[in-house]
Amino acid sequence: MQRYGEEERQAERQRLIEEERQAEMQRLIEEGTQQAVLRMQEQQQEEQRRAEQARQFEVQRLFEQNQQQAKIEQERIDEQNAQQALLQMQAQQEREAQRVLERNNQALHTVQFYFESVNRHQINKVIDILANPTDKTRKVLENTEWVRLNDIALASADDDQAIVNVRFQGKSKDTAAREYAGSIPLQWRDQEWKIVTLKQLQQVSNTVKPPVTDHAPDREEEYEGVTETEVDSPDESVANAPSVTQGDRYIYESIYPNNPKSNNKTERVVAAVTNKKILLYSKNLTSDSIRQLEYTPEWNFLSSKNKEGAGLTYQPPLKYFKFPLTTGDSWNQDSTETNTKTGKKRKHTIKASVGDWEEVTVPAGTFTAIKVTAQTTVIDLETGKMTVGKDISWYAPDVGRSVKSLLTSTSPDGQQEKQTIQLLEYHPVETGD
Repeated sequence: MQRYGEEERQAERQRLIEEERQAEMQRLIEEGTQQAVLRMQEQQQEEQRRAEQARQFEVQRLFEQNQQQAKIEQERIDEQNAQQALLQMQAQQEREAQRVLERNNQALHTVQFYFESVNRHQINKVIDILANPTDKTRKVLENTEWVRLNDIALASADDDQAIVNVRFQGKSKDTAAREYAGSIPLQWRDQEWKIVTLKQLQQVSNTVKPPVTDHAPDREEEYEGVTETEVDSPDESVANAPSVTQGDRYIYESIYPNNPKSNNKTERVVAAVTNKKILLYSKNLTSDSIRQLEYTPEWNFLSSKNKEGAGLTYQPPLKYFKFPLTTGDSWNQDSTETNTKTGKKRKHTIKASVGDWEEVTVPAGTFTAIKVTAQTTVIDLETGKMTVGKDISWYAPDVGRSVKSLLTSTSPDGQQEKQTIQLLEYHPVETGD
């Protein structure tokens, strides 16, 4: 009995120990579950935090990307607007330069028209050109027998005023022929130039030969402000000096076989003619750029200037022609070219000879022309570098200019360039009978 009781107590202790073990295990399980839940919650929170962080990062990235795209687009728009503004400014400058060029040309034309009208005794037209005509002015004009304009040049001009320098000869009924020089001020009134005064003209010589041809008055309705000169028809071997009239118009084509992109067409219009020079405006029909060209009455080159007045001058004039052109004739000449903007100088040497008469066909028609060949050498006076060339031209008396030219040149580095210039159209001024 005593041993049985001991076994019961031992079993009871084992049962209590087992219950405690079970309870501890349950506690541990519950504690582990709670920790697992907490860890899971922490992981979820961490994932949510990372997801939120990634979302905010993506939002920031998209925001910055949009800002960058907006900046690029704004820069593109700004650049486009700047380019448009620049193009508009350039167009405005070109229009302004063209307006100034035309206004300057009008000033020269007004003065030339004045002398032509005086020479034709067209008193009413002369009076209309003057800003302040008087009865005394009319009497002086009526007493003038003839005038001959020798030289004309624009000294200065702005929107309202211009000054034209002239040198001319003239004779009144009660005086001998005299030579005068000075400046003529003009004023812009009612969309045209008016001569303000002629009092700034001074006598410089009283030993003047009268003109060969009498200057009989023309009828007012026949005169269109055109200066006429006569030229003899060429015989079998001689081409006389050209006849050039204000308003004559030529269109030339330049072809570059080695560089077709440089091909162009130019329209050249005679703006003024005196017994010392021909003033001509050349417009590139491809780029619309305009240059002012000056020649001697024999088409020998004096200067080339752009709309701003910068360009090249030649002293003495480049002598490509020596009239009368006679088969077998030849000449040599040196000329100095000066860049009016940089002051840079080059020396031109021309060795020219006159060949035979030939028939030449160009787009403007078929012409009987005399061949002139010029060997040219150009030396840069700063570097000593030399360019050599050859210019073969066919001068047609019917046009008073070359109708075709073949040009070749070799630069200091040995590069050769070829150019063909041919007449497309010729529009002489209709002078009437």
